[in-house]
Amino acid sequence: MMILHYVEEHGYRPPGQLRDGLRAAGRPRWDWRAERLHAVLLDQSEDPDLRCQAAIDFANWDDPRALDALRRAAHDEDLADVAGDEIGRSLAAFVDRGLARDLLAEDLHVMVRYGVNEASGR
Repeated sequence: MMILHYVEEHGYRPPGQLRDGLRAAGRPRWDWRAERLHAVLLDQSEDPDLRCQAAIDFANWDDPRALDALRRAAHDEDLADVAGDEIGRSLAAFVDRGLARDLLAEDLHVMVRYGVNEASGR
């Protein structure tokens, strides 16, 4: 998280060896971590901050279950009110990888749509 902070806020550029290693590692496979994220994201009784973090983390998985969970979260009015932009950014990651071509932004909560558009540079 701190590396991401320094990249986003201070323009830090990690060494090429680190970037190459991250690319080589690829995306995580569906496992107990993804199951836990799935449970947290879709459980309306969970803490909204944890649900938001789950939405952010799901952008790292190339799995239809992650995309489905994000789509379902995007239609959860209460969650979309507080974390819609983060859900939208994660959905945009799936669109960018060609895994959610059928995503219609106009069908989404205004904050989710904002996140999709922001991540897509619109």
